[in-house]
Amino acid sequence: MAALISKVEIHSKYLLVDNEVISVWKKDRIVFCEYKPNLYIDMEVAKLTVESREVGTNGMDLPVFVDVRNLRRVEEDARSYLASEEAGENIKALAIIKEGFIVNLFANWYLKVDEPPFPTRLFTSSQMEMAVRWLELFKYEKEN
Repeated sequence: MAALISKVEIHSKYLLVDNEVISVWKKDRIVFCEYKPNLYIDMEVAKLTVESREVGTNGMDLPVFVDVRNLRRVEEDARSYLASEEAGENIKALAIIKEGFIVNLFANWYLKVDEPPFPTRLFTSSQMEMAVRWLELFKYEKEN
């Protein structure tokens, strides 16, 4: 996918947040989030990622693309928080890019047990273009 392959270019033009846990940028009304390598998410880190993503949505309901392939572990309370209405404010739809056994467990548990209150789909790294196309369906969708 051109947008993610040329991520360095995107970052130089659209980077909104780049801290110790996550990079966030926005392009064409989609917010992109990428977790830093070997990240362990506890409640404090989960709240920081939500605050960082909120910079990207800037109070608007937008689709969000999140790359979780670098995650090492997610505590249960942090995972539940990330699926909550509070943490999901301004997320119109969520595409999660996952890879690897541990990340697959986290992502599937998040989707099936925590049941986020917004449309959420899981994709592999080979399906990134499909994930962006799916999110594009939500870019201009009106709220009910």
